[in-house]
Amino acid sequence: MKRCVLWICAVVLSVVLVPPPLFAEEPPQMERKLPTPFHNGDSSCKCTPLSQMALTDDQSRDIDQIAMRYNHRILQLRSQIMLKQLELIVLLRNPDARDKDILTAATEIGAIRSELEVAGVQCQLEIRKLLTPEQIRVWCNLENPSLKKVW
Repeated sequence: MKRCVLWICAVVLSVVLVPPPLFAEEPPQMERKLPTPFHNGDSSCKCTPLSQMALTDDQSRDIDQIAMRYNHRILQLRSQIMLKQLELIVLLRNPDARDKDILTAATEIGAIRSELEVAGVQCQLEIRKLLTPEQIRVWCNLENPSLKKVW
């Protein structure tokens, strides 16, 4: 049990301490060729990711600052989810664990996931304030975010 707790702590610390720029950035949507609500198989895209928009220097700078702030928060929440999932696994494998403790751990994971979702929407709302109405209309705000550029 002690060895498992040490392993969990090592995983969480490594996730939290690794700086976000070291993570690989996802390829742009056009390179992934995956169908999404905005991109169908014939490569016709009905929306534009921020990386392909004609943003002003001020918009780019402000969006980068927002992304950096939310990247940190999102990484924290993801590491908390990982830790709680490991704790849940330990509880599920423990024959002496009470059902209440297992359900509590599962509920905590759900709460953190909800917090992660809200953080993503808050990030999008902040970015949305920087865009013109035309940019908002064509923005791929529901695309799967990479770690480097949150939304």
